[in-house]
Amino acid sequence: MKKQFLFLVILFNFLFISNAHARYNYEQCKEYSNKNNKYLPVTHNSYSSTERSFCTPNNKGAILVYEETMDTNQVTMDFSSRTNIVNNWCTDPKLLVLLKQLDIQYNYRSKTGKYLGKINISIDDCRR
Repeated sequence: MKKQFLFLVILFNFLFISNAHARYNYEQCKEYSNKNNKYLPVTHNSYSSTERSFCTPNNKGAILVYEETMDTNQVTMDFSSRTNIVNNWCTDPKLLVLLKQLDIQYNYRSKTGKYLGKINISIDDCRR
């Protein structure tokens, strides 16, 4: 009887509680973003910084969007750097866990607010 009960508890946990591969919904994304924003803005180097994050819904759950500012007097925005950014997300275990939960988008603006472009990343990029 004890073994049967233990089996049922494990089965319940597996089926209803642990869902490590489930994607975050929009509300969960907003919670994550709000926690993340407590540590923003953050300056990465002399020409770029992350100002804030927010979420937007998509057909898979949500997209976590990072607003990035670039000093275009010091650097030209090169979107070929997407490969490096994807590589970071796909190889860092902590980032990979988040990427399995949410799609990621970086929006780039100049310090004067001019839109420079965006980079989108999903878990599918790690499978290529």
